[in-house]
Amino acid sequence: MASFCHIAPIPHLDIVAGAPAHLTLAHLVETSEEYTNFYINEKKNGSTIILDNSAFEMYKQGRPMYDSVQLVAMAQRIGADYVVMSDYPNEKGAKTINAASVMAPILKEKGFGTFFCPQSKIGDPEDLFVSFNWLLSLIWLITSVYQFFLFRMHTESKRETNCNGLLVGLCSCKIYIIPAS
Repeated sequence: MASFCHIAPIPHLDIVAGAPAHLTLAHLVETSEEYTNFYINEKKNGSTIILDNSAFEMYKQGRPMYDSVQLVAMAQRIGADYVVMSDYPNEKGAKTINAASVMAPILKEKGFGTFFCPQSKIGDPEDLFVSFNWLLSLIWLITSVYQFFLFRMHTESKRETNCNGLLVGLCSCKIYIIPAS
């Protein structure tokens, strides 16, 4: 069963209160006590907490990505169950794969589940497939799930030249599929 995580602006966090799972944004955990305290309370109430690395937000602002030390500290602060490993939007997938290879053991050692976000240069579906293949070589998935991903990605890449019509994250063998806006 998939849980969909909605990201609400800080003044409207009440909209997502009580959700079974939350995707929290690292840059807001770093800068907002209100945001941080809300998710600490959601964790106390039994929600699953995924700390997103805010890569998209950092990329759009031209800021460096958070390193594993920073992400672990933020994850511990909010009681996260999973951490989105470092990923690098619009860069070769190998950079994200290399970062995940280094970061996964650190997160596992600290007791967190891992969440991998495949990346590639915009318009390079072959490189995106390399990222998915790397991930799928590490985990066991039912063959039909693997074929679904290949089919879905194939159909999206045929319709959209920049291949950003589908964002897929795999979280410790749980599947989260979120249509891009």
